[in-house]
Amino acid sequence: MHLSRSVGVILWCVIAACSAAAISGTKYQQRAAAFGFGAVGATAPQTRALEAVGQTVSSHPLFESLYIGEPDRVVARTAYGKVTARDLYLYLLTANSQTKPYILELYDKAIIPSEKSALADQVRKAIDDYVFVNFVVPQLVAKEQWTEVDEARARVAALAGYQFVYITDIVKPKINIRPADRVKYLQEHRNEIAQPERWRVRYIFLRSEETDPLDLQDAVQKKMEDIRADILRGKIDFAEAARQYSQAPSAANGGEIPPFRRGELFFYFEQAAANLKPGEVSEVIHGPHGFYLVQLLEVLPAEELSMENPEQAAKVVDGVTRQVMRAQYLWDLKVLLEEKARPLYVYKPWDEKRPEDVVGEVAGFKITKGQLLNMYPAIESEDFTRRDALIDNVLKRILEGEILAMEVTKAGLADSPFIQRVNEFAHHLAMLEKLREKYACDLKPSRDTVRRFWRDNPRLFTPLPMQRVVKISLVPLNTAPTPEQTLAELERALREGGGEAPSPLAPKMPATSADEAAEPMPTSSEEALSTTSLATSGGEPQATTATEAREDRATTAPGGGAPPLPPAGGTQKSSENESNVYAKPATATQQKPASWYTPLMLEPVTETEEPSIQRVRRAKPQGATRSITPTQLREVVQNYQSGDWQLKYEDFGFIYVEDHPQIPREVVRLGAGEYLAPKLEGQTAVTYYVEAVRRLTKPKFEEIESYVYGVWRDVEVMKKLDAARRKGLDKARIEYSF
Repeated sequence: MHLSRSVGVILWCVIAACSAAAISGTKYQQRAAAFGFGAVGATAPQTRALEAVGQTVSSHPLFESLYIGEPDRVVARTAYGKVTARDLYLYLLTANSQTKPYILELYDKAIIPSEKSALADQVRKAIDDYVFVNFVVPQLVAKEQWTEVDEARARVAALAGYQFVYITDIVKPKINIRPADRVKYLQEHRNEIAQPERWRVRYIFLRSEETDPLDLQDAVQKKMEDIRADILRGKIDFAEAARQYSQAPSAANGGEIPPFRRGELFFYFEQAAANLKPGEVSEVIHGPHGFYLVQLLEVLPAEELSMENPEQAAKVVDGVTRQVMRAQYLWDLKVLLEEKARPLYVYKPWDEKRPEDVVGEVAGFKITKGQLLNMYPAIESEDFTRRDALIDNVLKRILEGEILAMEVTKAGLADSPFIQRVNEFAHHLAMLEKLREKYACDLKPSRDTVRRFWRDNPRLFTPLPMQRVVKISLVPLNTAPTPEQTLAELERALREGGGEAPSPLAPKMPATSADEAAEPMPTSSEEALSTTSLATSGGEPQATTATEAREDRATTAPGGGAPPLPPAGGTQKSSENESNVYAKPATATQQKPASWYTPLMLEPVTETEEPSIQRVRRAKPQGATRSITPTQLREVVQNYQSGDWQLKYEDFGFIYVEDHPQIPREVVRLGAGEYLAPKLEGQTAVTYYVEAVRRLTKPKFEEIESYVYGVWRDVEVMKKLDAARRKGLDKARIEYSF
């Protein structure tokens, strides 16, 4: 396909004039029809702009959190004006942002410094987006003519405000929460409401990466050992030592961090705290990014469930309100769609429809094919199967959103200040689309330029690999197995080739191997905190996944395999003392060495090493993947026998993992024959296995020429938007105050 420069420029502006595709700045959806997604000749990658109203009309952030932002809380001041928490919430809601509208609540509740730091970055990014869209963009398109397409885009974005008011002002007043509902919720969510046993500690951190030379790592280890010795001799207080030497964010606070529970930090750090008595100091611990020294300050016992506890009662009220409100909303929506205003979808056959033909209608509101394409031209770029699914999705969200808007108007709530504010944000978001169109029309493409772009960016045009993905699930058939037993049983079955499963009620035999000695893992809910913590480069005790914690436990757990050497300065603790439980909080009164602690696998010094240093064995980190052949996996499923569990095998076939949000993103990195470490989904243990991988070569330029033009255009528009954004934010002089 060849486009002359003049024809190309004309076509470019025609396409751009109706394009609503937003460039997110993340990885492009660059696959053409031959690759399984999109079409050759696609002019705009699919983006969140194609999603018309929120996530789905049946979902809403209010069902996840009742926080809607404080109207008088100023989170930023700029040269253009201030940004309040309420406005930030409503903007994120209107923009259908990937950032949760209640991000400020998450930030306020965050405890671990790395998690709080990561959330702070998200808040700053959200504020930057707010300032750019609502203060800078209107200035950049002030001279552009406002069209019917712009008005339609703004209307669709504004539907989020009507849905919000429908839930808060129509649905919420209907709900009636009984005392029995509160008690039931309390019992069903006990692990979320009552605090388990927690530890309050101080710690010192010295950075030392695995890639550093061994002599440098040894020097850092020796420095930490010297600090420990000075603390034990009374030469320096632990808090003062943390302030002087620690490279963690908590150094300014004397090394103290908020109380944590099992499963929130990496295993050896937690094990140190669990085996210390108040005031004791651990051995030097080799962990993520360096060496750690821990002092236990206090043990906080597990809380008892009680509605008399104000904090627990507040959690119950919040949770049951969201639960009942969602149920009432879904019922009302069902009644609206089935009895009062049933939407009509008449978009098939799409290719035979004329621009003026109605493709969707509800309660007198109609939308034509031409109107839909003006707002979402990327629909035409999809293959037939994907295209029809997108049309159905977009129409459903628009029509159902209009139904809610009509109900809000009937109730006399159309003048709600929430809707008024959302309308302003929707207007500005439509202006952002107009700015994209303007930048696209200003481009002057040439075939040589676009060909060079294709040549220099093979990643954008090489088909993504297709993976044959299999989901393996182990489902309990009765209440006998605990979640931990179910998880361990799935791992055993995959490791040993299936066979007959042991009874979960059988008496537990003494551990004879490292795997059998593994302690219970953190629950999957506790792992949610680990993602943010591990994303940072260190300085604080980092969270670990349940699988990593299990493997670490298996490596050095007492009673499993060869026992580790007792650390210098202490004797090994007897088994009857290992399960020490505090009846009440104990407070540190003195500094003393721990009576026992098992650090990371210490080896005896060799003759060539300095006798004062025990070298930490730096084994290759164990990943979260395992391997098994397809034949072996089928034998596992075929041979599995149990009266307590059922092993299920679900073959997705060859797929693009990105097209299946229910599949973990980590599966993309798996090779043929590899599977993820099993995790819990409720009471079920689940893993994902890649049986085979298909890889295609990069297509020739002539085969996808028009598609390359589209991607080049989007990249150039994104560059212009980024430049305008940086310039506008520099002038804004933002002062964050959240």
